[in-house]
Amino acid sequence: MPFKYQKGLDQECLSSRAAECRPCIAKTRPSKPILDKSCWLPAFSLVSDLIRMPDIAGLVVSSLVAWFILLLDFAWCFNAECEWIWKRQPNMTRLAYIFSRIFPLLAHLPHIVLLIRFRPPFAVKLCRSWFLFLHLSSACVEVVFAAVLYLRTCALHGNVSAVRLCGVCAVSIEAFVVIGGGILLFFEAEFDPYCIAKPKRLGFALPVVFLANQSIVWFLTWYGKFLLSRKLHPFGNPEVHQMISFLSPLLRDNSIVISVATLGFALAVPTTATTGIQTHIVYPWTMTGVSCLCCHLILNLFRVERDPSPFELSNPNLETISIQLESDHIFPPPVYLRRTQDVPMETEGPLSIPRTTLPLAMSKAYD
Repeated sequence: MPFKYQKGLDQECLSSRAAECRPCIAKTRPSKPILDKSCWLPAFSLVSDLIRMPDIAGLVVSSLVAWFILLLDFAWCFNAECEWIWKRQPNMTRLAYIFSRIFPLLAHLPHIVLLIRFRPPFAVKLCRSWFLFLHLSSACVEVVFAAVLYLRTCALHGNVSAVRLCGVCAVSIEAFVVIGGGILLFFEAEFDPYCIAKPKRLGFALPVVFLANQSIVWFLTWYGKFLLSRKLHPFGNPEVHQMISFLSPLLRDNSIVISVATLGFALAVPTTATTGIQTHIVYPWTMTGVSCLCCHLILNLFRVERDPSPFELSNPNLETISIQLESDHIFPPPVYLRRTQDVPMETEGPLSIPRTTLPLAMSKAYD
């Protein structure tokens, strides 16, 4: 006959002392096999669940790898950060760097904890809240990234009002579309047990707006180089990259950004249309990639040689490039450049006084 519990005896045992309960419960309850999962420690239970469910194990490993990449990048750039970020007076550029460096590290932690705590199939309410948290976290990093790109472009164009207005409008539109689109997807997207969001609308709007912003920045950068080339033409058409040290890293970085954005767009649009948005993979890796790119773009600004070139000293319109990047930089006194018998003549006038190339005969009139 099947074994039955003795209810009265169990209640007596539970009401007595613990030492007296153990032998009584052992007699009244059937012994469980040693290999039963309920007898294992919680850590072994977690490992067993991950082994039996390779999908959730892959999600946990993917999120941990993305988080460790952020830590490794932080350690790799630590010396440069101490020199240009942590030991200097805070400004908007440094605050953007600090946010891009620290916020993704903190946002990954609750995501990893939730992956370890819960098991699929996930509840729809949990998936919606999880999706909104990761989407808004990624959106904040993307908006800061776009602001940094336009800040570099404004520095190249000498802080022109038209470029500044274009940057403010583009960043505002991206913030509205990305954050508003995430809230709309929170209410209208369908979620499966693995939190894969299948959007009904705005499935392509988010990557399109992100790629459009990078394209505008790339166009403004090359247009700024074209304007500088035309400005340098009366001086014998010298090499622009040699005259302005800030231009080479700007063009290189923007080319890398537009390449990565185009590749991400080519992968994101077909994937979203066919399988949906994998919440646990897309957003953690988006935060990691955008955070590393943003931090390296800012560090590349400060790593540029701080001493301006002779052409920057002789052209006051280009001095805003260095002033925009490092406000506490002290320029050396201006020097008049001469075509013949180059003899430096220092003046004590302000930086706004136009400087040009004077022959030696004309310069003697100032003695």
